[in-house]
Amino acid sequence: MKCHQTGKLYVLSLCDDIATHPEGAWVEHWQPRPGFDQPQRKLSFMMPVPGSPYQVAADVFDETTTMEQLNKISRRK
Repeated sequence: MKCHQTGKLYVLSLCDDIATHPEGAWVEHWQPRPGFDQPQRKLSFMMPVPGSPYQVAADVFDETTTMEQLNKISRRK
């Protein structure tokens, strides 16, 4: 899946990030959103499922939360 603004494959970026952050990783990308003329900022989070070969991912449209804020709350131990 590609970012509509940069053309980068953001899912590959998430996979690379969870290799160094097994507690999970966030990535910002831009995607079409119903009701908007231009792609909107979307944030995706991925983390490994403990004891399995799987990862789980979720995303949300968000214009205000910084990546720093997201990393801070998701990397708590």
